[in-house]
Amino acid sequence: MRFAVTMATYKKPDGSTPFYLKRSLDSIFNQTYQDFKVFVIGDKYEDHNEFLSIVSQYPPDKIFYENLSFAKERDKYQNNEMALWCAGGVYATNHAIDLALQEGFSYICQLDHDDYWTPEHLQNFNDVISETGADWLCS
Repeated sequence: MRFAVTMATYKKPDGSTPFYLKRSLDSIFNQTYQDFKVFVIGDKYEDHNEFLSIVSQYPPDKIFYENLSFAKERDKYQNNEMALWCAGGVYATNHAIDLALQEGFSYICQLDHDDYWTPEHLQNFNDVISETGADWLCS
């Protein structure tokens, strides 16, 4: 079973994004189950060189990355913290999902850029899908 892993990211004002993004990506690439491809979309990541320096550290055959020139929700809701919290990054995430579907992936896993997985996360998903034939899982 091959998984697409989607992730939207942006440069947080507090400067913490490089630490969290690298931790998230490391947690994906340290999975015991290695049949995956990561789709990282920069939601107008303001420091393009920083974005590239992080995502280019990973095997090019297992990662696709793109930095969008706009941040649809952050630009629209910049003065409405609640709306931004609820909708921020949706366009970038959907863009990643569209790319994964165009490549034929049937199973798409979402990981926020400031979260991470334990090493057996994808293996557990693979096992449950293989055993049950599930079309959809949530963890």
